[in-house]
Amino acid sequence: MKSTQQAKPSEFSQLSVVDKSGEEKISENKTIAEIIKKSTQDKKYYVIYNGPMKGVYDAWEKAAPFTHQSKIIHKGGFLTLEEAKKSFKEYETLHPEQTLKRADKAPIQTQRTGIIRNIPTRAEIKEKKRVCRSNLRETLNIVLNWTEEKRAILGYYPVAKE
Repeated sequence: MKSTQQAKPSEFSQLSVVDKSGEEKISENKTIAEIIKKSTQDKKYYVIYNGPMKGVYDAWEKAAPFTHQSKIIHKGGFLTLEEAKKSFKEYETLHPEQTLKRADKAPIQTQRTGIIRNIPTRAEIKEKKRVCRSNLRETLNIVLNWTEEKRAILGYYPVAKE
């Protein structure tokens, strides 16, 4: 079943005045402006204050997927876009640490701890594979000065490639 919105009789009385001759006269622009304002009041704006998708949204369907995390602060029900933007700006001025937090984070390589520290990153592996004097000299010294102690430390034998 489809339901349609029907205007209430009080809305018709605000829209126009009918005199006895049947002619319809539109009353002041004030009543038209009020009706337009009422019709746009159904639209609400939603603000997500923090997180990766922070900003002002014009529909809850757009904002809802980004509000499921526990640390996300959001508010809805702003009647005008200006109110929502003003609220968002106020939050940013009151909480500047939210915007600066990302810049203060240390680089990823300095954050590595525990077992992960022992696993080389792709950049480290690529650097080891790159041929340079220090790598070549180190490898040559290992091969020329090979002992059983080195085998125990390194865990492999040098293989002659032809």
